[in-house]
Amino acid sequence: MNNILCDTPSALQRGGSLEYAKNNEIGAEYFLGVESGITNLLGKWVIISIAVIKDKNGYESWGTSPAFPVPDKYVNEIISTDLSKVMDKISGQNDLRSGKGGISFLTNGVISRIDQTKEAFIMALTQHINEIWNDKKVLNSDKEKILK
Repeated sequence: MNNILCDTPSALQRGGSLEYAKNNEIGAEYFLGVESGITNLLGKWVIISIAVIKDKNGYESWGTSPAFPVPDKYVNEIISTDLSKVMDKISGQNDLRSGKGGISFLTNGVISRIDQTKEAFIMALTQHINEIWNDKKVLNSDKEKILK
């Protein structure tokens, strides 16, 4: 891999670092973005990370980290402020997110913020590293291999 540029997933979808690389003649092969937040899309409030990988041709895939549940008593406060502020308050520590993250506090050091991010990127990579598991256009010769 040559260069990798990082951005937030929403910025990547708007063109963000991909457009920046083109405009500034940066030969990046991949553009990465990661964001964490609270959602109830699964029917329960959870904290989850999403990683987005876009290649130089614009092919985009995404993956998520494992999610962890949020007790109802913290949901509104997290939504109205920020998870990091809530985690600092309940842990009695300062700036947990710059270190191992709130998940490290909650799991007594078993899982870190870096671990969560790594898992999300591995899931996003599946469509870039496995030719069968993506929506990229496949050459006829490759189609024959896949169908065998």
